[in-house]
Amino acid sequence: MALLKEQKIDIFESFTNRHDRQNVIIFLEFYEWNIDVAIEAFFMNPDKKQLLQYIDSNIIGNNIRINTPWGSRKMIYADYTASGRALIFIEQYMLSIVLPYYANTHSENNACALQTTKFREGARTLIKQYVNTTDNDVVIFTGSGSTGAINKLVDVLHLRDEEVRSKTVVFISTFEHHSNILPWKETGVEIVRIPNNKLGLIDENFLKTQLECYHKEVKKHIICTFNAASNVTGIRTDVDRVSKLVHQYDGWIFWDYAAAAPYVKIDMNPSDVAYKDAVFISTHKFVG
Repeated sequence: MALLKEQKIDIFESFTNRHDRQNVIIFLEFYEWNIDVAIEAFFMNPDKKQLLQYIDSNIIGNNIRINTPWGSRKMIYADYTASGRALIFIEQYMLSIVLPYYANTHSENNACALQTTKFREGARTLIKQYVNTTDNDVVIFTGSGSTGAINKLVDVLHLRDEEVRSKTVVFISTFEHHSNILPWKETGVEIVRIPNNKLGLIDENFLKTQLECYHKEVKKHIICTFNAASNVTGIRTDVDRVSKLVHQYDGWIFWDYAAAAPYVKIDMNPSDVAYKDAVFISTHKFVG
């Protein structure tokens, strides 16, 4: 059934949090009352101001107050490095669109299972597009953030196998999160810590020296696993330049984007030499 204009106005106002009806009507008329196109155009505004305002207005718990020793105070959430806040429009979408058809994704012999599988694969496709993957890249959902992703990769690499472990060295920086240290350390593989320079960045001169040593003299396969941005200092690493350097010595470069992913663009394949062999993301740290 076709929507009436009043219904389209209500839908547009609900999605965009705009309630100046006359301007809404003008906007919809410009897009010939095509509600889907109008909403997309609203949020794709180049300055992103409208999109950011919409997201901010949909944060659950935005205006709640909490009891403190000094009385009731408006809560200010400042822990996004640990976990993002939920959004009303995503929860509404889950409630009205996704959950009514929720079923086991390992089965496609009924409509609900098939639809849930389509939702999952659609999400996988969107992520691949966002991080600029190629046909050689895969997106793996591990279920427990970067920690789960790193543990999964350690298992895939068979580093607990003595023969593999003895031929491998893992480089980490001195400012990694423990989730990018313990999984590697627990395998017993040789670990080399790359110090930071005076600017708080990875010391690329020291890194290059160690790459040359282990590639030409020790002759071990090199794995470098660094954070794209420190969750303590917020300092960002030049991921493309470091990736290019590591590949010059036939090493693999893995990037922990747990702290950085919600705030920076992730490009798996910026060039033929600066590609990233793996990226770890904690999606629960994103708003929504």
